[in-house]
Formats: sequence, C-alpha cells, structure tokens
Amino acid sequence: MILLQLRYIFVRTVFSAALLAIVPVGMAYAAEGGKPRPRIAVVDFIANNADPGMARIVKNAVEMNLFRDGSFDILEQSRINDLVKERKLQIAGCRDAQCATKIGELLKGDYVIIGSLDRLDRFTVNVKVVSVKEGKIIFSESRDAREPAELRDATAEVARMVAVRIKGGGGKTRARVPIVIDAEFVFSVPIGYLAKIAKFGYGAAAGFRIQDVPVRGLLFGLNARFIHFDGRDMVRRALMAHLLGRIGYAYTVWHLSIVPRISAGTCYIQNTYYSDLLKIRPAVRRGFQPMVEGGVAIEFNLPANVLLGTGADYGAVFEKGGTLSFFSIMAGFGIQF
Repeated sequence: MILLQLRYIFVRTVFSAALLAIVPVGMAYAAEGGKPRPRIAVVDFIANNADPGMARIVKNAVEMNLFRDGSFDILEQSRINDLVKERKLQIAGCRDAQCATKIGELLKGDYVIIGSLDRLDRFTVNVKVVSVKEGKIIFSESRDAREPAELRDATAEVARMVAVRIKGGGGKTRARVPIVIDAEFVFSVPIGYLAKIAKFGYGAAAGFRIQDVPVRGLLFGLNARFIHFDGRDMVRRALMAHLLGRIGYAYTVWHLSIVPRISAGTCYIQNTYYSDLLKIRPAVRRGFQPMVEGGVAIEFNLPANVLLGTGADYGAVFEKGGTLSFFSIMAGFGIQF
C-alpha cells in the first residue's frame, strides 16, 4: 500500500506541476491580447548572382511565414509601395540600416527586414532585422540551400528564427540560452525477459534541457521517469524510476522539430513477487542499476513558447542476471523560457 501511495503521489506531483505551468502560459496569452503586435515591413530582397524572380519568391515566403506565426502585423507590399512613392523614396536596393530606418519611420513600423538571395556553389538566404526605434541592425540570420528545391525549408527556418528572436527581445536573444521544461505521459511495452515477468507499463516523466549550446540545435538535459509494470505469474508488479542524462540534436523546419537523442544514467528497480505458490507471502527485491536509452522525439512549436510533443524510446536496464528491455511511447508538452 505504501508503494502504491508513493506511486500516486509521484504521478500527481508531476501532473500538478504541469497544470501549474499552464497558468503562466494562459496569463501570457491574456497579456498579449492587450498589447499591440510588432509591425514589420519586409522590403524586396536583392539577388546576388541569382535570379531576381527567385529573390522575390524568397522574400514573399519570409513575409508569409512571419504572417502565419500570428504574432506580428505584416505591412502589405502595396501599402509600402504607395507610401514610398508619395514621399519619393527609393526602396530598390535598400540594404543598410539608414535606408531601412527611413522606410520604417514612414510606415510607423517597429522592424524592417532587408535581405538578399546569394548564389555561389549553393544558395544562401540572408536577412537583417533593423529596429526602427534604435536605427540599427539588431541581428541577422542566414540559411543555405544546395538547390532551389531546398529554398522553401531554408526560408521557413530563417523566418522562424526571426520570429523567435523578435519575440524574445531582438538582438538580446543571441546571448539567451533556451531552457525547456516538459512533462509526459508514458506507455511502455516490455521486451524479452521483462515480457515474461511483466505486462504493459504506464507512468509519467518530467525533465528539463538547455539547447543551442554550443551550436544551434544541440541539446543537453535531465529526464526523470516513473513506470509501473503489472506482473505476470509469480511477479506481482515491477516499478522503475529512472534518472537519465540526455543529449540530442534538433532538426527544425518551420515549427516542427525532429530530435534524435540518447540517454544514460541510473534506474531504481523494485520488484514485488510471491515467495510461495499460494501467492500469500510477497517479497521485494530492489536496487539501483545502470541504464541506457535511445529514441526520437517530434515536437511542434506553438505560440507563447509552448511545445507539443510525442516520441518513442528503447530502454535497457543492466542487471546481474540479464538485461531488462522495453519500448516506450510518450506524449506531452513543454514550455520554453
């Protein structure tokens, strides 16, 4: 009974923390509703050794992806052209902060995006974000594409990073290390020897990670997980509590990230079994064992830095008598700070 109570306390604590994490997200949404959204103007991109029509397509794609983000007011190109003509300004070839600042002041915008499509041995999408208030370039982003078919993904990734950095404070986000806290439901299927003594397992997990250190996409973290397996035959139940260090790499396109990852650490195992054929006298075997895990997660980035994710892992716990293996699928959410 004590073990069952501890298990329920653990699960309840994890999901209580998850619910509490939702509160500041809801408050953030409410707060955003009362604030004007940043106004962004995207001017025509320059084509450097590339087709001008392709540069226009890239510029339009950046503009459309920022619009789809839902966090900004994107100034329409027709309005930009009309206002610029009235003031007799020249926006063709605009490539510096002074020119972009004049355009932004005229349009009463907050940011102006200038950029180019360059081609040498490959295509490169370059963007610079100018703060109209500061009158200077606050950050830049670029992505490469080996062929025209890859420009769509490169452009989407550039737009995503621009959106993230503007929402995070412009150029200040370069020094900020993203931290993610997550919570997950877990369903596990025993494999091999474990399948002979245990049925399906279920539980919960919580973890945190830092990412984009020292290179963009790389992540390090810790994950704690509790799994309860119902027993078979003479085994009443098996409980596992993991604490694992994790390393992975996020391949991100637009709002979708695919994260292969590996983990290693320790697992506390407590098996309850019957010492008599009548199943009257239960006995307990417990201990800490080394464990490794490998798998992949799929995450979708929502507004307000909320992540929805699912994934699958293969885990192996190394006991003296053999290896306990199981396959797990997870679903949950996280919040990025």
